[in-house]
Amino acid sequence: MPGLKPTRGKNSLGYYSSSSDDDDSSVTVRKKVLPVDKVDLNSYMGKWYQVYTSLSPLLTFELGGRNATAVYTKTDRPDVVAVLNRNEPSYLPAQEIRGWARASGNRPGVFHVTLGAGAASNAENAVFRAPGNYWIVALGPKDGNLYQWSVVTNSSKSQLYILCRNPQVFKKTHEKEVLKLTTEMGFTTTWNRPRATEQSHD
Repeated sequence: MPGLKPTRGKNSLGYYSSSSDDDDSSVTVRKKVLPVDKVDLNSYMGKWYQVYTSLSPLLTFELGGRNATAVYTKTDRPDVVAVLNRNEPSYLPAQEIRGWARASGNRPGVFHVTLGAGAASNAENAVFRAPGNYWIVALGPKDGNLYQWSVVTNSSKSQLYILCRNPQVFKKTHEKEVLKLTTEMGFTTTWNRPRATEQSHD
């Protein structure tokens, strides 16, 4: 895309991100994001709380829900992670869905996630389909060897997920900076701008 100048690595806020700057900063829909240069997969494992997402997940599989979480666990395959997503849809019982995230062979921060009936029966058969549907485009600092927040999208930027380890700490310490970052990345349209997810547990 003409006019894009890739910038990668640690930015002025001190965390890892990958983005591209458009010569016309007013045209945010043209901004491109890139996956992070590196991910310590061990530091990405464990439980994450979704504190923001975009409109399409809210209107579809999340069904306007709250208390959305994801638990990532290593498997016997170094390039495959077990996924457990949980959500409490409006007016419905809590829902859990399992699946796999398989890493791209040559692009750190890029995974293909399959869930439910569409997922393989075991980690050995999990697949990666280019360009991947889970792009980690920014990572926060580590605490106790765990990343404290993550910004996730897909290749088209049509979806956005902001995940953290502790919603209260995130709101107090990181929220303002991360929301500023997503604005700079171009997550500003009706469909992909961040919308708060209610977290009432833990």
